[in-house]
Amino acid sequence: MAYHSKTIIRPEMTEAILAALKMGIKAENDRSIEKQLDALNGAELLLCLGQKNESGLVRYFGELFSLVKDAITEVSEGSSNQWAENISKYEGLEHQTKPITGGKHKIDFAIHYSSHSKMDLASVHLPVEAKSETHSNLSIDCFGQLADYGYALWTSQPTRLFAPVLYLHGCETRLLIFTRGGCRWVDLGQYCFANNSTVVSAITDEDVIRQNGNPSVDIAKGKKFERPINPRGRFAHVYSLIYRRRPAVLKLSWTPTNRLPECAVYDALTRAKVEHIPNVIDSGLICEDSFGYRVEFLLIQDCGVSLAQYLKRRSSNSIEDQCNTVTSAMLDVTTCLKQAWAAGIIHRDISAGNIAIRNGCTTIIDWGYAKTIDTGSGLISDLAEKWRFDVDQVVDNEDTHDPITGTPLYMSIPVLVGATKRSVVDDIESALYVVLDAVREVQAVAPKPIGFDFKNNRTLAFVRACCFSLIKECLPQFGVYWHSSTFDRLLAVVHKFLFIRDGYIGSSLAMVPSFKRTVDDTALDNLLSEIEELLPGRSDKQRDTGPIGSTIAGVKRVEISDPESVKGQTSNLKRIRESKENIRPAGGSTNFGSE
Repeated sequence: MAYHSKTIIRPEMTEAILAALKMGIKAENDRSIEKQLDALNGAELLLCLGQKNESGLVRYFGELFSLVKDAITEVSEGSSNQWAENISKYEGLEHQTKPITGGKHKIDFAIHYSSHSKMDLASVHLPVEAKSETHSNLSIDCFGQLADYGYALWTSQPTRLFAPVLYLHGCETRLLIFTRGGCRWVDLGQYCFANNSTVVSAITDEDVIRQNGNPSVDIAKGKKFERPINPRGRFAHVYSLIYRRRPAVLKLSWTPTNRLPECAVYDALTRAKVEHIPNVIDSGLICEDSFGYRVEFLLIQDCGVSLAQYLKRRSSNSIEDQCNTVTSAMLDVTTCLKQAWAAGIIHRDISAGNIAIRNGCTTIIDWGYAKTIDTGSGLISDLAEKWRFDVDQVVDNEDTHDPITGTPLYMSIPVLVGATKRSVVDDIESALYVVLDAVREVQAVAPKPIGFDFKNNRTLAFVRACCFSLIKECLPQFGVYWHSSTFDRLLAVVHKFLFIRDGYIGSSLAMVPSFKRTVDDTALDNLLSEIEELLPGRSDKQRDTGPIGSTIAGVKRVEISDPESVKGQTSNLKRIRESKENIRPAGGSTNFGSE
């Protein structure tokens, strides 16, 4: 499906159309068409309807819409006519007294896509709002109501590029176009019928994704993840569905054109054969540029649930089992982050929702906030050519967003205090917080421990720096009271990597935003080796990659390089019998049997 920007214009009625209106098409009240036209176009009637009766104004508009639709169809019969082709796609309905199906809004009048099986919010092309008095300037409340209609369209129509709203006020009409970058409007004058664009801004989502037929992707049967949607800025619609008999996730993302496309990130990760990333089944661009935003299409394997959810669902949920599971997850995550770093990619939003586990296999998902770093390989230039973005714009914007990108509860200490440069160490620190939070949530001993009590960025950074200054006493501050000796050693290994550089540096990280925490490949290799040594029973096996390479018709296809190379690791942990020697509460005491 190709979309194009069009200047908003107001074409005039042709003489043929006006003549057809007078040829005898019957009105609802059996008045002649000529008399009805005279009445509709009479200034006195317009003023009367516009100033005293909003419901009458809506009926007038609906009658006019139906009348002109019939006239255009009649005069164009048997000939190719763009007006007729356009208007035949729509059907006008009133919704003044009852909220439109699929939403809470009593939209005065809506022009629906007639191809939809249901005339609900998902089928609305153009909402129409009527006010009795003419307003040269919109009030804040009125503008908010119109913007809310645009928001409702985006909520129910993920592939919509912009949301038009027609505002009738008195005798006048104003067309507002809500885009991801703001609102544009044009006054159309006193109303007669005007077709404002020959381009449909959104057809059914199923048609956009499955145009020309691909029965394997059925968004209508998918389950949409409910999440807040801001009418401005970037956002994504995410669906859980079945693709060729396997669970998959469909993500439709609105991304500013001056930010790095998520599909490009997955392309780079796949080229570098990075482990523990989702298997990308299909990807592409639905729209390259709509008012400064692109629409990305991404179909990936279902990677499972969060670490905390996974721990809760395990049949054997002993302390030892929990600690071995999170240790294995930490190894997988660190492996992925190190390989991505070597390939020139930093994730920047490691959080509880972006580390998933399925059948023991840990995956880092949601690379939408990732950035590239200069490795001298020419990676960013290759991606820019393939995924159609401006290198300088994207690099500058991603660098600018370094201090504010991420989920605050899981941000590293330097990022919390506004560090201007990110590295893989920050992502690994975030992964440690995810692991601690997962164990805390499963044990559910402290609902709000001080290490996760977010008040503001600087306070949390200072508190965590204090907590990690005493490693043997820090776990209760993060809500972890019961843990194994394996978990103790994991914390010691990661703590050394993050916070020890010729002494403890946590305080410097919290108080000096410009303090630079060093990172080198040798330290990363040692970290991985030391974590792996904690899991003697671990064995690797190839990830089930699922189907690769199907093309979603209607999407501008962009191939992922070497998708068959995506492999992962999974855990086959040795079962260790619980004992007082290898399980202890925080602080090192083993006297917990009577509690």
